[in-house]
Amino acid sequence: MPKSPTPPASPSRKGSAASNAPGDAGSKAAARNTDSAPATAPTDDGGDVALQKAVETGQLAAAFPFNANKAGEHGFDQGVTPPAGATATPPSRVPLGSTLSERQTNDKVGTQAPEGRNATIAPLDRVRVDSSGQMLTTNQGVRIADNQNSLKAGPRGPVLLEDFILREKITHFDHERIPERIVHARGSAAHGFFECYDAITDL
Repeated sequence: MPKSPTPPASPSRKGSAASNAPGDAGSKAAARNTDSAPATAPTDDGGDVALQKAVETGQLAAAFPFNANKAGEHGFDQGVTPPAGATATPPSRVPLGSTLSERQTNDKVGTQAPEGRNATIAPLDRVRVDSSGQMLTTNQGVRIADNQNSLKAGPRGPVLLEDFILREKITHFDHERIPERIVHARGSAAHGFFECYDAITDL
């Protein structure tokens, strides 16, 4: 006689409540994601900056339970002179940044963005470059003395991979799985040429 299947054990009430708690460990772990968020954000950041961003973002979203600006989207008068929409004040600047790395300050990245200012819409004069009289450097800022001769073991020995300039050239070269896709550098047949062995008159 076949045995009847055993019904699955029902989860305990304590475990079920813990898994649905807003501030449980699973919710906090999901809140640290940068491309998604938990259905219920944790209520306590516990001193974690990533959780603080998630918590304060949830608080900022909770300030708009509905779209109060919807009524101003219709009508001719609203189109000619649109009213100012409803706004909310965030608890801090943390939920307004695109990334938490904006908190880092050093000589290279500078300081934090000035409050209330968008520097990306300013003229480009501040980022224009004049390379006259400047040394040629690698990606790491090391000045290049000779970019035409590689480091060799002896006068005619093999090229050494200790040549960091050569390694940078290799990583920037056109790596392709299919040879026909390679972009030839410095003139035709610089790295060989392709020969057609069959007639293609039907093309």
